[in-house]
Amino acid sequence: MTKLSIRIILFLSLAVSTPLVILGSVKGQEPLRIVFSRTPPAYDNRTGYFTLGEQLIDDSRNGEVCLSYDYFVFNAHAGQRLQGKLESVNATTIYYVIITSIAQLPFFQRCGRGNSGRTQGIHGFRTQATLNWVAQKDGTYSLVFFVIGYYGGSVYFIQSPQTE
Repeated sequence: MTKLSIRIILFLSLAVSTPLVILGSVKGQEPLRIVFSRTPPAYDNRTGYFTLGEQLIDDSRNGEVCLSYDYFVFNAHAGQRLQGKLESVNATTIYYVIITSIAQLPFFQRCGRGNSGRTQGIHGFRTQATLNWVAQKDGTYSLVFFVIGYYGGSVYFIQSPQTE
């Protein structure tokens, strides 16, 4: 056997035994739904109902509840969508905001005062609303729901199926 035929046999045996790797991406391979790494403790993922289980007390106002809130934490890639249906069961105005860092939570820990420039995009709804948000960059985000004062009712949030 010549050196050339040995090289051809070696090349062909490597080509057959080596898996073919295609560079690029396949449309639809990205997970379409956001996966939450943290949900409110009372969140029921079948029905979408939960309560605002966290409360902040304002010591300067005789210990009144100044804010009821809870939040979801998730990772998203640039361009990934979070869509869903929101509902308040008793027509109380419920606010929501998506923040880009847990470091922005001190806004809520001061009963909603201060750092308001860092929490742009606050939305409110009284009965029903639709959430349609797109991640501007890769990162960890928090979807925070809150009510000014005490709130003992339920909130509804269910993620919608994604469409291309």
